[in-house]
Amino acid sequence: MMGKMHISLFLVTMLSIITLNVCGMRNLNKRAQIFNFCRQHKFDIVCLQECHIKNQSEVTQWEKEWGGRALWSLSSSHSKGVGILISPSTHFEISKQFCDTEGRVVCAVLSNGTQALRICNVYAPNVAADRTAFFKDLG
Repeated sequence: MMGKMHISLFLVTMLSIITLNVCGMRNLNKRAQIFNFCRQHKFDIVCLQECHIKNQSEVTQWEKEWGGRALWSLSSSHSKGVGILISPSTHFEISKQFCDTEGRVVCAVLSNGTQALRICNVYAPNVAADRTAFFKDLG
């Protein structure tokens, strides 16, 4: 005679996340290489630093090229600028978002109905005194 069997099923969502300092991606060919690399490796979330993205028209164009959702903190054309790319194959929606006005911080709360994930992409200053002040203000 067989005894009772109890089966528990746990659903664990696995995410693939990468962070890249791209040292500028205003060049179309370089941007295409970055986006293709991220798609080929099937990253769910991509955090980019030093994008040098500067205006809304670039935001629109870059999101079209990426093919998924994206969040950006704009900067000058020669420094800073951060972004979070969300793969079109993920089931996460952006439920909250925040970005600073300096091109250094972009954060999002991503949710899929049952789970929530808070992700922040921060590009801190490289000068020690500036970095200390930045994190003090951030905290």
